[in-house]
Amino acid sequence: MKKHFALRVALCVFAVFIIFGLSGCRTAPDSQGPAPGAQPGPPYLWGVYEEQVYAFLNMGDIAGQIIALEQDLERIVSGGKYPPPGLHAQLGLLYAEIGNREMAIAFLKQEKAFFPEAAVFMNFLIARLEG
Repeated sequence: MKKHFALRVALCVFAVFIIFGLSGCRTAPDSQGPAPGAQPGPPYLWGVYEEQVYAFLNMGDIAGQIIALEQDLERIVSGGKYPPPGLHAQLGLLYAEIGNREMAIAFLKQEKAFFPEAAVFMNFLIARLEG
């Protein structure tokens, strides 16, 4: 009986965490206002980011992923939207994979600028690259 109660409590806490965690992704960061002429709708435009992460995890073509993500980033920014959380970090990871540390660090710093809550992790990755 106690085991089932503990499991239900844990599931409820997890559900609340997911609901409130995802609701945080629905608003744009306060430090950056929308660009002039921005379109209404969700503040982030995911584009092909999720597909490219999947390709990376399945050992896809890294150069092709970089090209796809950079083109997507250009389209997102030119459309007045924000890049999704993790897009700059993924580009940084991809550049690190091909040995371009300068570009990797630059993208990790951009991720930190857009999403300050990721600063500790981005600083860790940057220190490893500069190492």
